[in-house]
Amino acid sequence: MADKKGNMITERLRAKTYEPEFDRRKDLSFNYLSKQIDTFIGERLNVRLSKNRYEMKNGLIYGQDMNEPFIEVMKRGVDYRRKTEGENRADKEREEAEVEGFLKTQELMCDPNTSIGTMMLSVSPQGGRDSSYGHNFYDIFTLKEENGKRFVEARRYSSALKIEEYKDKLSPFAFTENISSDADFLKNPIKIDDVFFENAEQIHSYLHKDHQVTEDKKFKEITQSYRDLKIEYFEKRDPLTLQAIMNKADEKAGLTKNEIDIFINPGKPLTVEQEINYYGRQEVRVVATGCGSSGSLLKNILDNKSSPFSVSEFGLNNENIDYDFDQDGPCKKCNADTKCGPCGICKACDLSIRASSKTGVN
Repeated sequence: MADKKGNMITERLRAKTYEPEFDRRKDLSFNYLSKQIDTFIGERLNVRLSKNRYEMKNGLIYGQDMNEPFIEVMKRGVDYRRKTEGENRADKEREEAEVEGFLKTQELMCDPNTSIGTMMLSVSPQGGRDSSYGHNFYDIFTLKEENGKRFVEARRYSSALKIEEYKDKLSPFAFTENISSDADFLKNPIKIDDVFFENAEQIHSYLHKDHQVTEDKKFKEITQSYRDLKIEYFEKRDPLTLQAIMNKADEKAGLTKNEIDIFINPGKPLTVEQEINYYGRQEVRVVATGCGSSGSLLKNILDNKSSPFSVSEFGLNNENIDYDFDQDGPCKKCNADTKCGPCGICKACDLSIRASSKTGVN
């Protein structure tokens, strides 16, 4: 009976939301897994994923807590990808376009004649079929000033918009007719003066005026509401628990309304087991996230297949990489047969280490 029930759950998840053949590896930390789930839920609810302050020195933008220009990190990331994935990699055009687009943003933001409050919008749709980039989001860079010193505030927002929707909504501010791909958008960030919008939040609300948007405070409440379910999933990796997390998050966000049977536990909070049985068996709301379905992006993350937001992630902490990788011997971290990443570890482990420290809701 147990096997039959498990197969039924698997088939339903595959049909409605995602393929649930998740990685059962026990070496993934709870903090890593927790951040990936929160990021995934955030992408379903169109939340702000992060906010950073970039300083400007000598006409260059420096990343937060970085002692080098951010463009150098991006270029190093492109170099890393070229030397590990080759010139014919699926993301070559996208990664080079990201660098070109950031240079345009940097030029405008660092121009002393640019007015305070000027914003640059960099749209980053998901990559193509064979792309490593599965997220759908956009960055809004705003030129600000504090105590006479200029700086750039960068906000990143999750998005459910498709390329044609982006083009339609952004046509009043830029010529979007010839844009047809993720690389086109990344290569051409859009300048938005504060005469149209006062701040990044207004741009986000405009882009998602036909979509549900969840504010920061509400999202924190939502993530707290399913924390016990995350712990349960970390311990058992049951797909039904993951489905319960999605449904409970949607309910807390006001996107669905489920009537809990009063006979389950009248007048008392549900236990974790009861929540799994109740929320886990509800049909999951299908969302066009960056990966194109409700959960294939999360599946990749939990399968330890990192889905980076930016090519810059490949350039972080890789200043002294020896690209002549030793292809013999096991990975020092997961003992895989073939090493293809730096420092004696395989590429999957290298990406997971970087993702665990850089990806998530801030």
